[in-house]
This record gives sequence, structure tokens and C-alpha cells, in this order.
Amino acid sequence: MNSAGLSDRNVSQSLKIGARILREDQAEVILPGYSKMREQIGHFRSDAKSRRDAEESNDNPILIHYKQDFRTNYDNVVSLLGERGSGKSSVLLTLKYHHTKDFADTDLIFPLIAPDQMSKASDTLGWLLSFLQEEMTTIDALLQADREKNDRWSQDTFCNKETKSELQKNYLDLQKAYLLRQDTYAAIVRRRDEGVYEHIQDSQKIVNCDRGLMEKFHTFVDLLLETKSRLLRKHGNHQEPMILIFFDDVDISSGRCMEVLETVRTFLSHPNVIVFVSGAYSVFLEAVTIHMLHDEKVDARSYDRDFAPQVGEAERSALERRQERSREYLKKVFPPAFRYEMKNHLSEQEKANFAYYFDDKQEEEAPTFLDLLSGIRGSTGMALGERFAGAGTTAAEGIEGKGVRRNQIPVTYFRVFDHNPRGLISPYYFLYQRKDKEWTGTDVTRFLEVILHANSQLMDHQKRIKDIIRIEFDAEGKLLDKERTFIDYSLLQGDRILVLTKEESVFRRMARQDLTLLLLADLLEKMLGLFDPRFAIADHVKAKQLAKLLNRIYGSKLFPQISQVRELLSIHEKLTPLLSIVSRQMFDVTSDTHFLERKYIEKVSEDKGLHAFLKQSYGEDNSWLDEMISYMGQIGRTDQEIYHSIVDRIHLNTAFWDNEIYSEIMPDQELIFRMNLEQIDGMMTRISQQPIDPDKTRTTIISGMDILSLFEQETQLEQEIHQVREEITNLSGKIQILNQSRWLRNSDNSASDKKNSLLSKIEKRIKKNEQMLNKFKNIQDTQQLLYTYFNEEVIGIDSFDIEMAISSNKDSNEDLAENFLDHVDGMHITYFNPIVVLKEFLNIYQIKQFIKQESTDFIALIFNDPEENDHLSEAEQTSISNYFELTHELELLKKLLPPAFTTNVNEVRDINLEISAAQYKLEKLEDQKSDVFADMQQYSKSLIESDNVPLNKALHDWYQTRTYKNRKKVLSEFASIYLNNENYQFFLSYKNLFDGNNAIESLSAQDTVRIWLGIAQNVEFLLTQRTQFYRSFHAQKEFWAEVLAEMDQESGELIPSVSLYVKALYEIEMLRIKADEEAGGSIAYFREEKRQLIEMASKNHSTFDLYLKQKLVRS
Repeated sequence: MNSAGLSDRNVSQSLKIGARILREDQAEVILPGYSKMREQIGHFRSDAKSRRDAEESNDNPILIHYKQDFRTNYDNVVSLLGERGSGKSSVLLTLKYHHTKDFADTDLIFPLIAPDQMSKASDTLGWLLSFLQEEMTTIDALLQADREKNDRWSQDTFCNKETKSELQKNYLDLQKAYLLRQDTYAAIVRRRDEGVYEHIQDSQKIVNCDRGLMEKFHTFVDLLLETKSRLLRKHGNHQEPMILIFFDDVDISSGRCMEVLETVRTFLSHPNVIVFVSGAYSVFLEAVTIHMLHDEKVDARSYDRDFAPQVGEAERSALERRQERSREYLKKVFPPAFRYEMKNHLSEQEKANFAYYFDDKQEEEAPTFLDLLSGIRGSTGMALGERFAGAGTTAAEGIEGKGVRRNQIPVTYFRVFDHNPRGLISPYYFLYQRKDKEWTGTDVTRFLEVILHANSQLMDHQKRIKDIIRIEFDAEGKLLDKERTFIDYSLLQGDRILVLTKEESVFRRMARQDLTLLLLADLLEKMLGLFDPRFAIADHVKAKQLAKLLNRIYGSKLFPQISQVRELLSIHEKLTPLLSIVSRQMFDVTSDTHFLERKYIEKVSEDKGLHAFLKQSYGEDNSWLDEMISYMGQIGRTDQEIYHSIVDRIHLNTAFWDNEIYSEIMPDQELIFRMNLEQIDGMMTRISQQPIDPDKTRTTIISGMDILSLFEQETQLEQEIHQVREEITNLSGKIQILNQSRWLRNSDNSASDKKNSLLSKIEKRIKKNEQMLNKFKNIQDTQQLLYTYFNEEVIGIDSFDIEMAISSNKDSNEDLAENFLDHVDGMHITYFNPIVVLKEFLNIYQIKQFIKQESTDFIALIFNDPEENDHLSEAEQTSISNYFELTHELELLKKLLPPAFTTNVNEVRDINLEISAAQYKLEKLEDQKSDVFADMQQYSKSLIESDNVPLNKALHDWYQTRTYKNRKKVLSEFASIYLNNENYQFFLSYKNLFDGNNAIESLSAQDTVRIWLGIAQNVEFLLTQRTQFYRSFHAQKEFWAEVLAEMDQESGELIPSVSLYVKALYEIEMLRIKADEEAGGSIAYFREEKRQLIEMASKNHSTFDLYLKQKLVRS
């Protein structure tokens, strides 16, 4: 039984699929603001009553005459906007039903008008007129009955019974005006045979019909409502009557859509008329845009053109302009204030709570979708909810009086059902029909079909679903055929998405589809277990795919890769409200706010605590665990970690200090640098008692530090000048080496002129040979003949023969040559004897070495074929012989020259260029040295005028000796002057921070932060803007060491002090955290969670706790 007095059969018969009357609390679920919409009707009624009272009290004839003009702004149009299946028709029926119950006697409530049900012969206005006629007939009958009752013996009551009433006469006029507007009437007029005068009159009626129809329509509505109001007042009802008109699913009929909108806008703008219109806004916008394009005859090829470009405005196409106008038009028809958006996508929890109430008086709670699904039972007697024990956030409900606890399915599984009410009613109906009955295998397969056909998204994946899920039972549908039944989760690989696309939007959409299919498969797996408990697939197989898909959809840092589906679903269900508002990358330490991350941690750890939640991922997804702990560690920094981070940041920004100096000023101790404003104020008091002249001090610092810099520049320039001179000497040596010949330098040429004469003689000989070669007219032909008819044959001779050739005279040379040629195999034309050439330039020893080391050959030019001798003329043979001898002699002579003349010409040129560059650099350095000396003279004069005796003496001593000790004295003097100046500059800035308020103890928290921020900014400025006190000073490190040493001598109380900078930044951070803690902020939350994790890890000794301590505790 689902309600008192109704049997299951009666209730089942009452359950229907389609638009239906809902309980008002159900209507509020699918239309947030349903109750406000009902209240809006009361507001319209009050406005109409006020308008009527104002008109009745107005006796101005002009305003009465033009009263229609003052009603045009009464657009009482309430629009219900939503996609198909979102429940718009049911909400309209519900609204009409409950309003009729309350105001049936007061208002005129028209039936629902569905434009797609109108025939071509009718239109929207015609339907409205028919409804008005019915209401008029009813009101006339009530008036007649009232007259008969109150004045039954009056003659007028009976004599005028058949006479038309004032309402009927006005309706006839309205009906005539409506007919004149019809196209059929105009066609009749055009075909009618009549005179000119009659034709003009009829045509004028057609032209003026729209204006006349609007006036007559509003006149009739006024009269009808006035008559209704009179009747109500006679019966003691003083409420203002209203006309309620309902247009349902206007967007379905594209042909009627514009007609309905025009009718609403033209005729129904009346203070007492309330119009309800349902449809999808996107379809309305499309219909109006298409109508404008068609009505204005804009060709499709011109959609992208801008016909009215404006200077300074972005280009807008014809289509974009009409879309913009369409939106403005819809603002007039559907005022934004009266628009109500349907809930197009029900959440999983709302789907689970979905219930069908059979009438609005039903007191017993109807079974929810979750109840029906969890209550499915198979042949084993087990309920489906029991198969999900421990999976997700299951609800355990106690059935009153029986002490029975019922397990329910996690709401995440309701993702497999459609997101709108229309898609839910079919599976709900199927489950309700089988409530409290034992299911068969046929029921399971039928239920799967119902799910697929009711969910438009799953319909597109039917083939893929059948590949993943196959269900087979025996003929009776009781025994599961495990051999042929399977669920293949491998087909839901989350990695397949990476192969298919890289586009993020498509990427996530596909992941959502696969998540739905995985949950559907798991739901069916649990259902099949109702027939065979052993039918189950290992949890880790599904959990791996589930975690991948969830992270693809929501972010890689939200779901760990753990092996339990129920834990992942539990995390998902807890995070569902949070995931709907996430619009950025989670767990980003650089984010300005960490509110979402705090909510995440609170949700996932609310059952078992954060320590246990993190521990379940240890060993399964350590990369996820590392990122999570790292984030919490950075956001929840301890006081000590904050201190160290400030120190590290300052160290990074002050690279001119080395680690040794840094460690002296910043000892690695825990929180020893905290200082309050009273301490700083005391320091400022002492500093203010020793005022200095900042301008004079700055001059001294600049002059002194610059002259020290110039001293060092002078030394550096001298070193660079020495290096450049050595470079020039080395390069000149290379040139000298390249200009020497290895064969001529050892000859008897002690006199340089003799050596030069040999070089000159060789060069002249080379030049002569080159000129003789250039005289060959047909050198190419000569080369061709040489290669065609001759071969070069090397003549082998021994060292004895060479000595003979060297020591012999010319004639003997010829005899020797003939002896050599005896060894030639073939007829020769000429030969080349290198000794003849070398004897002119080298001695006997050099010739022997040259021939050996340079691989010099004795060569004969012989015919390839002796018979070819007749083929060449004597002139050709002479030309070939000369060419052969000249080329070999030229090659030999070039080997005698120095490298600078032959192979190393480019190298000599490059070295000369380097020498020129070095000489130019030397000139520049010497000029700089002169400038430095001039500057030294000038700054020395400034220092003498400053009367700083200790500094002048220290500079003089260091310049004379250049010892480290005297240099340290100079730096010490600089440090003292620098600190005195900076202290006073800081004091002047510090005074301005208080804005005249000298009472530190009276500062508010906000002012305290401001003061510390000012201190930090001033110190940072003084620490980083060092260039105003020195330019190219190369002793930065030593100078700052002296500054720090001076500060150490005063217990660190001098400004600018890095320690004070740390104190200021640390105080600012502590004040910010304190304010965050007072406001219950996220930083304070993470600090506390981190503290608890460290404390718990310190008490335990598991590998996870050791890992946790290592990650969270600063080493």
C-alpha cells in the first residue's frame, strides 16, 4: 500500500507516464522558485486592482479616452524555460491545478494551449476568442440567473431574455474584426463583383483591421472583467479577477512559435491578463532569428557580411546583428524578471530521491527511486542494496516497528539514469511494477533496455554497451549462464581517450561517458550477483579505471589510485557539492585562496580522519600522496618554517653576500629575531639624537667609494694593458715564423740581403713561369692532348746518381739524363729533372734532404702508344713538352717559398687582423687609464674638502702600500659613514609611518600591520638600492662584511639590518596568520591539521608514519 485506502492495483493504475500534476514540493525541486511564481500571481493581481481603482477615480475625459495607450507596459508574461523532458508541462499542470482549486470562482482560467495541436485553419487568437466566448456565455448565464433570482417578476427579466447582452454585442464586434484580419476574407473581397465605392470601403476595413482588432479585444476584455468583478462583489468577493492563459511547449512547432509570440506581445498586454509560456530559450532565439532573416530576405551567402560597420566598433555580421535583435525582442516578450529556469539536470541525489505521488492529498511517503532500486531481489533472496554494503555513502534506514536495517545503493550509481524527470519516470515505473516481487533474468535484461532507451546519452552507445555487458540466463530466467555472461571492464580504458583526442573539452566529455558506462556495468554486475553470488569481478580492476576517469573529469589531484571502488565512490559522493563549484586547478600553492582545498580535506576525512584517509593511499599511489602532503606542508607552515622561508628568500635576493657572511648575520636558530615596535621605537630615539647632514654624508660616501674603486680600476687596467702587450708580442712571433722558409733559412745566407735575394729570385722565376703558362692560346687543348697521348713515368734513381747529378756540370747532366732515360719503358718526348732547378738555390745537403722529405720525383713524359707519334705535329709535341716542364718546375719552386707566401696566406692575414684589434684595445685601455687618473685627482680634491681625516689617511695609506690591512681600514671607515647615513634616513621614513600618532600601544591591528609593512619596505629599499652609493665598486663583498661587522658591534641594532628585515617580514606573516585564525581561515586550518599529523606520526612507528614525519618535519 502506498497511500491510505488505495490498493496496490489502484495505485499502479494511477501511475502514468507523461505530464502529470505534481505535489507542490515536487514542483519546487524541478523548478526552483515555483513558490515565488505563485506569489507573483498575487503581485499581478494587486497591480491590476490598483490600476482599476485609479481608473475609476479618474474623471479626466482625455485620459479616459486614451487609457489603452497607458496599458502597453503591462507585460505579465511568465516564462518557464527548460530543455525537453525537464518537466515544464507537469509544472504548468500543477500550477493550473492548484490555482484552480484556490481561485476557480474568482479568475478566468483557460485550458492549456499546445500550439502544435492547432490545425492550419485556426490560429492562436482564434483559440483565445473561443475561450473568451465560453467565459462570456458562463458570465451571461450567471447574470441572467441573478436577475431572475432577485427580480423574478420584472417584465424586463422575461421580455429581454432573448435580447443580446452588452457582452455579446461586443464579442460580435470583436469577432467581425478578427474575421476581417483573415487572409480568406481578403481573398473574397478581391474576387467580389461590386462597385468602386464598396470596394474602397472593404479594402479600408482590411487595412485598419489590426488596429481595430486590438482596440476591440481590450474593450471586450475590460467589459468581461468588469462584469465578472460586479458579480463577485455581489457575492461578497472583492478580489480582482484575472485571466490566466497557458501556452505549453511553444517551441515544438516552429510554424506556430512566432505567431504565439506575436499574439502575446500584441494582444495580451493587459494588467489583468497573466500569460504562462513554456519552452526552450535556445529554440525561441533560433526561431526569432530565422524569422528575421527570412522576413528581411537576407540571403544565406550574406550571413557573414557586416552591412553597417561602425568606426571604433568590432565587426558584426548580419547574422550576429539579428541574433542580438532577437535577444532584445525576447526581452520584451519574456521580461527577464518573470523568467523561471527549469532544473534541466537533476543531481544524483535528486534522482535517488525521485518519487511519484499519486495525488496531492497522499499522506504516506511514496517509495523513492533509491528505495525501489535497492529493494530488487533475485533468486538468492538477497536485496540489491545488500550487494553494495559498504560501497560509498550508503544510507541505513530503520523500518519502524520491525528493527530491520536496509542497505541502499550509493547515489553515485544514479548517474546511469537520465538527468531529467521524463527520463526517470520510465525506469521508476518499471521498478514500481515489480516492487516486492522476485526478479527473473528477463527482468534484468528488460531493465537494462529501459535504462538505455530512457537515457538519450546512453542510446548513442548501445553497441559499445553490448560489447562491454553480455547477460545470458536459462529459459526460465532463474539460472545465470556464467559461461556466456561477461562484463569486460578493459573496454573502458581511460587511456584510450589520450589516443583519440587532445582537446580538453572533448577529453572530459568522453571521460564522463566512460564513467557512466563503468557505473552501469558495475550496477549490472551487482544485479547478476542476486542470481549467483559468485559472479563478481575483482575490485582493483574496476577501481583502477574508475580513478583514472574521475581524475580525467575533475582533476588529477583529487582521486588517489587506490584499489577499492567503495572508497573512491565514497570520496566522489562526499565531494559532489564541492566539485560543482570548482573552476580552477586544485592544490596550487600559489593560489590566492585555499578555501576549496580545505573543504576537500574536511569532506574526505570526515569519517575516519585525515591520517587514516592518507594512509589508505600509501603504497598504492605514492605520487598522489606526495603532492597532497607537500601542499599541506607548504600551506600549513609552522612558525619555524615561516622564519626559514623568509631567510631563504632574503638570501636569494642578496646574492652579493656569501654563505659565510650570511650565516653570521642570520644564525640558524629558532625564532630568536622577534622584535616588538617598542624596541624599534627605542632604537629610533637614539638615532634621532645624532642628526647628520645627508647631502654632505652622501658626497663623502660617493667620493670615497669612487676613489677606492678608481684605485682598483687603475690596477686592473695595468694588468689588462700588460696582457694585451704580451698578446701582440706572441702574434708578431707567429708572423715571423710563417715568413721563414724551412729550406732557405739553413742555406748559406747569413746575410739577410742574400736570403732576400734568393726569395726574390724564386718569386721572379715563379712569376715568369706563370706568365709563360698564360701565353698558351689553347691550354685546354694542350691538356687534353697531354692526357690523351701521354703518361707520366717516375724514373727511379739512387742517392749516388743524385750526387753525381749535383756535382756534375751541365753537359754531364745531359749524359746522366740519358742514362736515366734508358730505364724508361717506352718512347719519351721530354723529362723533368728537379736537381737542375734546385742547384740554383740549395746546397748539396739541402738538395738531398729536399728530394727525400718533399717526395720529389724524376719524371719522364712517354707516349701511350709509340705508333701515335705520327698523330701529333711537331708544334703540338713542342707545346706539350713546354707545358709539362713549366708546370712541374712551378710546383717545385712554390715548395721553396715560406708558408706565408703559399699555404698560410689566410692565417697570416687573420693574425695581422688580430694584431690590429689588440693594438686598438691597447689604445683604449691607455685612454681609460688616463681618465681614471684624472678622476682620482678630482675625487681626492672632494675628500680633502670634506675634512674626513680618518678616511683620507686610510685611503692614502692603502694607495701607498696596497696591503690588505690598510684596505680593511678604508672599508671600515666607509661602513661607519654608510651606517650613520642609513640609520638617519630610516629614522626619517619611520617617523612618517605613524602619521603623527606617537602612542604605539594605541595602534589598531590594521595600523600595526601597516607599520611593519612600512618598516620592511624601508629596510628592503636601503638594502637593495646600493647603486646610489657606489658605481663599479669591485669590493662589494668586503664592504658589506665591514657593514655587518659594525652592526655586530652594536648588538645588531643598526639600520639597515637584515635581521630587522627578517623581523618585519616575520611579524607581518604572524599578524596575517593571527587574523586568519580569528576568522576561521584556511591557513590556520592547515597549520592545525599539519600539527596533528606530525603529532600522530610521532606516536606511531609504521612505515607510513615514518614517511609522513620525513615529509612534514623540516630537517
